[in-house]
Amino acid sequence: MLVKLFDWLDGLRPQSVTEIVSLYEHSQVIEAAITNALALMNQAADIEAKTEEQMKGSQRASVVSFSLCLHLSVEPYAH
Repeated sequence: MLVKLFDWLDGLRPQSVTEIVSLYEHSQVIEAAITNALALMNQAADIEAKTEEQMKGSQRASVVSFSLCLHLSVEPYAH
């Protein structure tokens, strides 16, 4: 039985794997591009969040300084 198996294996033609390797390499390039795109999107989202936080902080600071100016300008008239 084992002899028949080896005879059958010896009779098989070798199959080329260059197409498979090429497709695998192509899929690796695509996966790397997707990973890079996702990383860039995450970086952009982080930058956007930091920018919004800084804008809110500067708006609060301007409101505080404006209200302080109003308070100081109104205070002399209160007496």
